[in-house]
Amino acid sequence: MRFPWQKKKNEVHNVATNRFENEAGEFDAIVIGLNIHDPDSFGEFVSEVVELFKNQRMISPPDTANMTITMEGECSAQEFVDHWNRVGENDEMLKVFMDMMIFADVLCFDESGVTDQASLLPGESK
Repeated sequence: MRFPWQKKKNEVHNVATNRFENEAGEFDAIVIGLNIHDPDSFGEFVSEVVELFKNQRMISPPDTANMTITMEGECSAQEFVDHWNRVGENDEMLKVFMDMMIFADVLCFDESGVTDQASLLPGESK
């Protein structure tokens, strides 16, 4: 049993840059996994994830141009994108890194699979 003061928080459960391979060849991608338990602090949490992404991008190989963010819990991929874009309006470093990206998607999922998807790239929609 949980008491109100024991409310679960949003959390990052993994962040990494991994090497992948597909029919086009090998590439590096940043992967960030999130658990969303507190929708009331979602916007603030997205700001923290932006900082996490920038730090990860700085230590990733220079040609890293792919990213996938997965979220489990009470989430909306488009809501995440909207918060991300608001943060990016005043963040020059984020703009530079996002301009380098060729793929940057947000996926929400539950035990049945992907439930929602949106792109962080301008002009891309799912």
